[in-house]
Amino acid sequence: MASTTLASVAAATAAGYIRTQIDNGDQASYTPPRKKRYVTRFHKDGLGTRNTRLRAIGESDTSAAAADTAALAVLNAQRQAKYGFDTTALNINPDTGAAFTAAHI
Repeated sequence: MASTTLASVAAATAAGYIRTQIDNGDQASYTPPRKKRYVTRFHKDGLGTRNTRLRAIGESDTSAAAADTAALAVLNAQRQAKYGFDTTALNINPDTGAAFTAAHI
């Protein structure tokens, strides 16, 4: 079963991933090591199989949206490693929306 890319937080949560967002506050006055200000975590437990939990963490000092984007990138990479890459989108002609055939090669 190949995986499709989750393009947004809404797509990830619709797919059953739980999102946790943390704002660690301004830590400019803290001495290292300090945490990133924004942290987003996605996780989902597998059903009926051991060790199928997927967990992705994204961090940013810039914004919560940047942490979301980083976490989605990690989650998509994990899903592609686990389930494989969805190659059906690679076989579609972007001009016509039709599938490529041997005649196109």
